[in-house]
Amino acid sequence: MTQPTRRVLTCQRTRLPGTGRLLIRRSPDGSETYYGTWYANGRRLKRRIGPRRGRNERAGGLTERQAEDKLRRLIADTEVQAPVSDRMTIVDLGALYIRNAERRGRKKGTLLDIDSDIRVHLEPFFGRRPIDTFDYNGVIDLMGALERKDLAPKDDPRHTPHALGAVQLRHRPAAQIAHTNPCTGVEMPAVPDPQEVRFLTLEEIDQMLAAVRPGMFEHIDRPMFMAAVMTGMRKGELVALRWRDVDFHAARICVRRNYSCGEFGTPKTRRSTRSIPMTAELAHALLALRAISRWCRPDDLVFAHPEHGGVIPKANIARRFRAALKAGGVDESHRFHDLRHTFGTHMAAAAVPMRTLQEWMGHRDLTTTQRYADYAPSAHEGEMVAAAFARSEPVA
Repeated sequence: MTQPTRRVLTCQRTRLPGTGRLLIRRSPDGSETYYGTWYANGRRLKRRIGPRRGRNERAGGLTERQAEDKLRRLIADTEVQAPVSDRMTIVDLGALYIRNAERRGRKKGTLLDIDSDIRVHLEPFFGRRPIDTFDYNGVIDLMGALERKDLAPKDDPRHTPHALGAVQLRHRPAAQIAHTNPCTGVEMPAVPDPQEVRFLTLEEIDQMLAAVRPGMFEHIDRPMFMAAVMTGMRKGELVALRWRDVDFHAARICVRRNYSCGEFGTPKTRRSTRSIPMTAELAHALLALRAISRWCRPDDLVFAHPEHGGVIPKANIARRFRAALKAGGVDESHRFHDLRHTFGTHMAAAAVPMRTLQEWMGHRDLTTTQRYADYAPSAHEGEMVAAAFARSEPVA
């Protein structure tokens, strides 16, 4: 009997190392199949990976590298779904959840949000109690404690989909806290409606741009604020924009990077990697900036710090934006992010299709884009309603 060919695969993983073995089994007809075997929580697991691609084949089956990658994903999945010890505390379980979230490629900002929810809300409430002592009444008390804090929706772990609190309290099977689920029957509060969209009028935009504060950043702030209004790019996407991403010939800006938590990375979502049309006015402003900037090579930042060419601190941008609003006589309670809302509302008012606007703004869900439709009045609305009720004979 032919013995299966064996290959040892070692998976290097942060703080939770796992070792697996990739096997190749040959059937009597000569075809070969990859199998994987590994240990998880004291148990030996074995799974079929898929057919092996022959040496002379260009399609069909898996290459060795593809089989190894698939085995790594299987190992990671079993680690994520593995039951946890009843004697663990909420802190221990939170650390496990964060490690698994990191392994799955969650962004640094998301990991920091999860850690914050654990430290600020869950750890003070549950303390060092073992998780097998959690019961239904304790979860209800937690809901009441969070409600009394009167948190903003983005800070409330009951509303944040990626927060540990929401994962454990709304999606319990993914993290088995105890043999009896104390969250069974607990109703999560409805996620509140998003806050009102605030935006600038065309006159306010002109007043703000004309009142940009003089100084070292003046030649940077004006085109940056203009780009935020005319492209809807997020602040992190603007400060990460490179000259190679600005195509003056095609009149488009490609959003490929984001700057968050002190490091460059991919944009917020997969849809956030996108191409946005560039107006002639914005192109002229960017060309003027490049003509006087020391940092104009393809990989240099468009809105680079004038002294060292690095990233301009986001907090400084927000302060100078508020100063320009105040100097221009515009309501200074506007946030920099309202410039993105300004783009969305004016595009909707110009009858840009929602699907197109979704692509330009990089929204994951169309429902997020559709909120701008409420701020898109048409000059012909009255005429359309009148036409709908028009009669050939006047009503007596």
